[in-house]
Amino acid sequence: MPVTLNVYVRDSQGNGIEGARVVIITKNASIQPCTRLTSGDGGCNLYFQGPPFSPPLLVDIAVDAAGYVPWCTADSPIVLGGTDVNYVLQLSSFNIPFKPAPRVWAGNMCGVRADVESVPGGSSDRRLVLSWFYDRYTKSSQQTIRETWKAKGITHILLSWPDSQAFGRTPSQFLATCKELISYGFYPCPMLCAKPRNSNEIRTVQETLNNIMLVLPSLLGIVPLFCVGWELSLWLSPTEVQYLIDNISPLVLGRGAYLYVHFQQGYMAFQQDGGTTADFWWTNQGKLYGVLHQRDLTWDKPMYQARIVDCLERFNGQWTFPPNNGIDGTAFDFVALEITAQPQFDGDMTEEEGNSWGQTALTVPPVGIAKVMGSGNGQ
Repeated sequence: MPVTLNVYVRDSQGNGIEGARVVIITKNASIQPCTRLTSGDGGCNLYFQGPPFSPPLLVDIAVDAAGYVPWCTADSPIVLGGTDVNYVLQLSSFNIPFKPAPRVWAGNMCGVRADVESVPGGSSDRRLVLSWFYDRYTKSSQQTIRETWKAKGITHILLSWPDSQAFGRTPSQFLATCKELISYGFYPCPMLCAKPRNSNEIRTVQETLNNIMLVLPSLLGIVPLFCVGWELSLWLSPTEVQYLIDNISPLVLGRGAYLYVHFQQGYMAFQQDGGTTADFWWTNQGKLYGVLHQRDLTWDKPMYQARIVDCLERFNGQWTFPPNNGIDGTAFDFVALEITAQPQFDGDMTEEEGNSWGQTALTVPPVGIAKVMGSGNGQ
């Protein structure tokens, strides 16, 4: 007669963990290993139909869930007789020790190709991976993406709380994504806010901060890098950008993480009307580690390098800029974050061409204490 093994996976509060991967392996019968994902109540089941087995049947279970310590029965298999069995196990929260990220970025936010499925919002080239859509892929594709990143030497992974939130992810699910990436040796950097996509997302700057605070406190002490938001100069005023920086910076820097800003194409600062780029960085000395820079797509490679030199001269204390970041005595970071994302997304550029643009940025020589602190879009 058939026998059912019901496995229930719970957290420390007894709540079911949805999406946990349960692998069931028989020890004394020729039944193939079986994998199930738990449902909303944390449960899944496997039916054993005999023959080819006769009770008692020895069964091993291994469980893997994002944000939790993996678990297995080890040398104490479950014994199935002739009746159904309900097996309840509890996973411990995956408390990852804080690990600072390398200041020099090795990333590719939109340029890596991998054999993965299409996801909502993705490029017409389904193989193009947008790193901040990582949590939209199936588990098997996420594994493929991680393996591809590893093979290419990519360590810094740009994520986006507003994009994950728009896709229906909760703060706890976003935290689990960050923890999972950290557990595999990556350094996630979440964008904390973004311009509204529709009228329902229009918020005051205080409401924007409130939405950031839905997730930021849980990430502190775990996530090593943060950016205030996407293209801040396109949808906020200089005063509003400064308000966000002033409120976020003490929290992030106080937990040993790095905080950056990201502006529209070609911008390395967002000063008040009538002010200078130096004014912006004097105001944020001791608050920001630097800028995740976005290339103006009208620049060719020689112009891009010349503009980078302009930025490095300023971060070296020239043109009335601060002599250092005011945090650890080093220069503000110029990270060549977004270089070719749009043309790659549009299908107008290959991964190899994107990588050549990354090298264009990386080969700009240092100016005094300031240098290009890696690439986030092409290696």
